[in-house]
Amino acid sequence: MNIPLTTLTPQDPALPGIWQSHDWGRSFRLLEQERFSVRHIIIHPGMTTQLECHLHRTEHWLVVAGSGQVASDGDMLDLFEGDSLDIQIGTAHRISNPGRIDLHLIEVRMGCYLGDDDLAG
Repeated sequence: MNIPLTTLTPQDPALPGIWQSHDWGRSFRLLEQERFSVRHIIIHPGMTTQLECHLHRTEHWLVVAGSGQVASDGDMLDLFEGDSLDIQIGTAHRISNPGRIDLHLIEVRMGCYLGDDDLAG
């Protein structure tokens, strides 16, 4: 299925329950399996995700549009379209969008537990 980014909205009745709204933007569940899941994450300009640290999963992020700035265990890293980043279990991380357009990334979660409540402390 090839859907233009501009046509995907949380209100779309054809896509019930797969959108999640957040303070920083929204996420779209593309695929859910037992040991991995894939999400399309959209971070609005000037917004930052919450600082997270996972106990049971790794994440792989691929920037497909826009740019972002990642804080990972105290280090700062700029990501641009086409860049990717692996986040290991136990690594504190968050991403912000310092740009003027939405940041779109594909997140692949891998591990024995993939729930949104997989957070340390």
